[in-house]
Amino acid sequence: MFGCKHKFESIIKDGYQFCNKCGKAFPVKCNHKWKIYEKYSTHKFRSSEINNVIYIMMCAHCGDIKKEKIKSYE
Repeated sequence: MFGCKHKFESIIKDGYQFCNKCGKAFPVKCNHKWKIYEKYSTHKFRSSEINNVIYIMMCAHCGDIKKEKIKSYE
């Protein structure tokens, strides 16, 4: 058996694209468009000086979440 020469339909369901011939599901790659969901700042011990800024971001297309931490170098 040589396998299926997949032919994909244009409809994407829950982040997957399905082959019309065999019905196998394949994950669709997303061109992420990140939007800031939440923002936190951490302070130095016993100081009001900001140490880090943490961004929680969510993709507007697929809903993936990522965290970015930016250090303050003052």
